[in-house]
This record gives sequence, structure tokens and C-alpha cells, in this order.
Amino acid sequence: MYPLIPYKQLLIRTSLTPDDAAQILAQTVIPRSKWFPFWSRATSAFEGRVSPEGFNINRGIRYRNSFLPILHGRFRQTSDGTLVDVRMTMHPTVILFLLFWYVIIAIALFEFAEGVAHDAPVSARDWIPLGVLVFIYMMCFIAFGFEADRATRMLKEIFGAT
Repeated sequence: MYPLIPYKQLLIRTSLTPDDAAQILAQTVIPRSKWFPFWSRATSAFEGRVSPEGFNINRGIRYRNSFLPILHGRFRQTSDGTLVDVRMTMHPTVILFLLFWYVIIAIALFEFAEGVAHDAPVSARDWIPLGVLVFIYMMCFIAFGFEADRATRMLKEIFGAT
């Protein structure tokens, strides 16, 4: 089953210590702009913050993508190295925007279903909310998935994971 809002969880095993993993990741991360948080300078692979406990970053891109994943990660010591636990989600503002439109479309679909239940005639126009819902859903998952896969490959490369 697919979720309503896309997310991805990832576990990366590396032979590095948690401190070394944090240091290596910090070398590829620049701080986010305080004045223009949605405008990327894209001079590094990632933007955000890294600490010895974990990180909150996103890929540094030079184009607009509202569905760009925010990567929340934690470093956990294991017997043979470090386990990097990463959760990828969309920006909270984008999630609220999507939920707003999902509710509006759900209301339209409910009215359509109510009309069908009362034997009202069905026209092609009545199917527009369903088409819009599918379009938004696919656009969201494709854009998020593309960026999440790129971030996954980059993190695995940074940490030397297989």
C-alpha cells in the first residue's frame, strides 16, 4: 500500500565510527541560508546541519523542486561500525499544501459518489477531481522518489556503504 504523503526510510551500515561519519558528512554540508531558506546556493552536495548525534539536511540543488526530501538522520554505534538511520520526508509546508488539496478533492469525490448513489447522470466533467487527484499524487511521488534515490546514492557513496 502506498502512503498518502511520500516518505522513505533508509539504513546505511558503515565501518566508520559515529564521530568519523559525522565529520565526513559535515565536509559535504553547508549551512542553510537564514534569509532565504528556500533559495539554494548549491555550492555543496547538501545543505543543513550535522552534529555527532545526527543530521537534518537536504540536497543542494540549483533548480526548484518543492518535493525535495528533507533527510533526518541519526548515527548509532554498532559492534562493527555505525548504523546511519535516515528518514526522508517532504517539507512541512508542502505536506500541508498537499493535504489541503487532498481534502478539497475528497469533498468533490464525495459529492460525485453521492450523486451516483442517487442515480444522477454522470458526465465526463464529474471525473475531473479523480484525474486531478491522480495527477497530483503521481507528480508528488515521481519528483520525491527521483530526489530520494539521488540522495540515497550520494549518502551511500559518502559513507562508503555497499
